Amino acid sequence: MLGPYPQWKTIAELLRARAQARPADLAISIVGNSLTYAELDRLTDRVGANLAALGVKKGDRVASFAYNCIEQVLVWFGCMKIGAIWVPFNVALIGSDLKYTLEDAAPKVIVADSETRPRIDALFASGRYDIKLF
Repeated sequence: MLGPYPQWKTIAELLRARAQARPADLAISIVGNSLTYAELDRLTDRVGANLAALGVKKGDRVASFAYNCIEQVLVWFGCMKIGAIWVPFNVALIGSDLKYTLEDAAPKVIVADSETRPRIDALFASGRYDIKLF
């Protein structure tokens, strides 16, 4: 026997339980930026709500085209909270490789950072996409 069955069934439920049980404990630390469980839970609720406001529903894909940062985790967990599928893109993608990846992934929304956004903007300028940028 591996132990007692956990009380939660999803990562979102686990995060909420940790935030309630240990709100001030460190949840993540990436490149010098840290969040407690309470902060992580609150911010991922906000990201999930913003994605939902853009029309993202359960089962929709959300592409993330950004370098390693806390925001990547916020998008990942925000997707989990609304039942969306997080699709991380390799930040080295350019040109036709980026175009193929974007078209193959077929996300409803793309989350890009200031360094990757110009590549998405250039791609959008060269074709018609029904994808929202976040």
